[in-house]
Amino acid sequence: GGGTIYSYVVHYHPPIPPFATPHVIAVADMDEGVRVTAALDFCAPEDVAIGMRVGLTFAQGEDGFLLHHFVPETRA
Repeated sequence: GGGTIYSYVVHYHPPIPPFATPHVIAVADMDEGVRVTAALDFCAPEDVAIGMRVGLTFAQGEDGFLLHHFVPETRA
């Protein structure tokens, strides 16, 4: 689904595998009516803005777990 960024933070330290730092963690109001927290990929921290449209996608990590994350709507 798609959503709109409600809030975000840029994480710098400590490093948390598998994420490179800095990385954005965003809270988005989804079109389906729920609020979701996830990492925002494919977007530089300086390009993030409240109200930005994002898509929610899933990817399998190296450890086999399925992780959800946001991508800018233009990449979704």
